[in-house]
This record gives sequence, C-alpha cells and structure tokens, in this order.
Amino acid sequence: MPYAGALRVAARSDYKPTFMWWELLMLWRQLLLVGFAILIRPGTVEQAVISFLAAIFFLLLHAVAVPFRADSDNYMGQACVCILPYEQVGVRYSLTT
Repeated sequence: MPYAGALRVAARSDYKPTFMWWELLMLWRQLLLVGFAILIRPGTVEQAVISFLAAIFFLLLHAVAVPFRADSDNYMGQACVCILPYEQVGVRYSLTT
C-alpha cells in the first residue's frame, strides 16, 4: 500500500480533525500572493493594495478559524501570517520605486 505512509502522516497532523484541508488552503494562499499577484497590474499601487487586502483576508481567516490543536501552534501561525500584509506592501513598494 503506497498511500499508507501518507495516511499515517495525516492522522498525526497538528491540525484539528475539521481542518485537515487547511494546508491546501495555505498552498492556494501562496499561489495567490506570489503567483497571481504579479499578473495584477504590475508595478502599480493597485497591485500592492490587492495583495495587501488578500493578505489581510488570510490573516483574519486564520484568526477566526484557529486550525491547530495546540494553542502555541495557533499563536505561532498567527504571528507568521501577521507579517504577510506588511511584506506584501514592502516588496511591492520597493519594486515600484
């Protein structure tokens, strides 16, 4: 059974059972903020604003969902997601100036 190892990893996950899909959502977040953001009016303020709003959306989603079993993991995840809006604006601004 080649999938048995993958199922064991999923069973020992740090996510709550109702949030097993959370990692897939985080991959979509990365694709949106890195992959698709470069296609949105490159080099304009609109690009920075849209990226900032998307990062804020994922920040609020993480704060409301609280997807991890351990509180410490939720706090660390929230801290990491808090950096994204500022990073999006900073990178976009540095590329336009």
